[in-house]
Amino acid sequence: MPAPTRLLVEHLTAPQGLGLAAPRLSWWLPTGATRQEAYALRVGDWESGRVASPQHLLVPYGGPAIGSGQRAEWQVKVWTDDGESDWSLVSTWETGLLASGDWTASWISPAEGELPPAGGRPAQLLRTTFDVPAEATVARARAYATAHGVYELFVNDRRAGDIELAPGSTAYRAHLDVQTYDLTDLVRPGPNAVGAVLSDGWFRGQNGFTREHDCFGSRLALLVQVVVELDSGGRVVVGTGPGWRSSTGEIVRADLIEGEAVDLRRRQDGWSTPDFAGADAWAPCAVRDDLGVDTLTYSPAPPVRRTEELRPASVTRVDGAGGTDGTGAVDVVDLGQNINGWMRLTSLGPAGATTTLTHGEMLDDAGRVTLDHLVPFDFMKQEALSPGQVDQVVSRGEPGDVFEPRHTTHGFQYVQVDGHEAALTADDITGVVVHTDLVRTGWFTCSDDRLERLHDAAIWSFRDNACDVPTDCPQRERAPWTGDWQIFAPTAAFLYDVAGFSAKWLRDLRADQWPDGRVPNFTPDPAGPAAFDHELARFMTGSSGWGDAAVLVPWEMWVEYGDERFLTEQFDSMVAWVDFAATTAANDRHARRVAERPVAAAHETFLWDTGFHWGEWCEPDSDPATVFTREADLADVATAYLHLSARRLGQIAGLLDRPEEAERYR
Repeated sequence: MPAPTRLLVEHLTAPQGLGLAAPRLSWWLPTGATRQEAYALRVGDWESGRVASPQHLLVPYGGPAIGSGQRAEWQVKVWTDDGESDWSLVSTWETGLLASGDWTASWISPAEGELPPAGGRPAQLLRTTFDVPAEATVARARAYATAHGVYELFVNDRRAGDIELAPGSTAYRAHLDVQTYDLTDLVRPGPNAVGAVLSDGWFRGQNGFTREHDCFGSRLALLVQVVVELDSGGRVVVGTGPGWRSSTGEIVRADLIEGEAVDLRRRQDGWSTPDFAGADAWAPCAVRDDLGVDTLTYSPAPPVRRTEELRPASVTRVDGAGGTDGTGAVDVVDLGQNINGWMRLTSLGPAGATTTLTHGEMLDDAGRVTLDHLVPFDFMKQEALSPGQVDQVVSRGEPGDVFEPRHTTHGFQYVQVDGHEAALTADDITGVVVHTDLVRTGWFTCSDDRLERLHDAAIWSFRDNACDVPTDCPQRERAPWTGDWQIFAPTAAFLYDVAGFSAKWLRDLRADQWPDGRVPNFTPDPAGPAAFDHELARFMTGSSGWGDAAVLVPWEMWVEYGDERFLTEQFDSMVAWVDFAATTAANDRHARRVAERPVAAAHETFLWDTGFHWGEWCEPDSDPATVFTREADLADVATAYLHLSARRLGQIAGLLDRPEEAERYR
């Protein structure tokens, strides 16, 4: 009989850097089987024996705990209505550093002078060297790394792994995810070097519609620990701390929203090699005694990766005002599809040539890229802000040089390329799609091509907005609005496995929830506790539908994946939100109702008619000007959501065997 397939650890395939010593295991039954009667697990030398159970989703591992930085190999066999299966193929999981005492590395910060304005800051290079005994054989090597900022890790002039935009977007004030890298093929006997490229990222770069910056801190920082295991049984451990040095290189500007600028003439060749001659001129890094490791975690979600490459649908030379001789001419690249990601350019021109890439979704009447519809307006400052999405590269004039800006992302279909002397071809430029590397689980086909195209548009829209967190758009705001994921999560769960993706985001929601129970409009929330005493922020936080994500998203994840942990981990957050909404409904009344009826009717105890609510944006003939005011009465939407969340919370309390709460919320 065939063996079980699609072995998962928690909600991940063969995870590296798991934060649990005893995870839960899942598998698909063999083809032809409809019912499991028993299973047996084999993890290393441990075997469970035959366990009579129909459970094959999220089965708790009951063997010896897997220690820090250890790799476990596991298999499963099952007994079903179709007979006894073979043992499955071997799968694996590997733990990260599970306890704070496992860390010997210290946080460090690069030596930076006076900072340019946000959006125009250079990336930093950090490095050190270490030795592996010359006669040794490297059996296994791992790096455990994270940062305040976005980083890439390098060992001996080679990039480690394929994770993009690490460590991702998170509620930095509460926790920070660590990434694990396999360095076995990169570390060698003798001298070695390890280094990182570090830029602002979400931590101190521009965030959201108003381009707020330095929201989580003003100093970049890096934490790396390399563990090299030798065939002899010995270990070499090196980490960030004294002896690390920093400098700047070719990335002269890097911001997730504004874009990235590279001057290849400033590249320091071999900067992450052990014999790099320029290291002595680099400045010492500062050891950060104010940062610890107690809040380090591991992400339950797949990482962000480059998931697809698109060849341009067309490349068009658009003449400028100077005529057809090339003066003022630009190349406009059409990928045929909106994506989240960046462009890789292989034709950079002679030394000193400056090429500018402007990314957008629309063309103007002249056929050039326009960003007019993406310009945000800061209503507090009463000024238009930069739409960003502009990359730039200065050529070094060396054959084989490539420009690929990995410290930014853009939402775009079109790219306008300025400053390139010769007309570009489709062979010179490639679209790189970047988002969380989710597993596809759902498809739709029918006899009508229009419906299939509509479905494809929805899929691409989600892919463009699943960059470590669920966002509203990949260009203008890129904000993880709670209401957006509350609405789309069920559809996303049909299309992709979003269990780990949602678990990561809900962890941030819990961390960002206000003490009084209200939920921010987006999470991770750059404003954080600073908003608690801000009058406008207090008024606009706690909107129905958006805050109800605290209840409705974990409920949908339980419905889709049968993972009760979504409910248990989120339960206190759900209670806090529903209590906030119900208390507000009971204690406050809209001024119009007070004027009409000084004594409240009995049903008004449950009528949520005060506070700010985003309301129903798609209602026909609605006037946004009447919605976004302090006087707006959106009791219809708010009360409906209060009813829905209270009812769901009652059901959840019942599922969790909490009868008092079940009765109360029902």
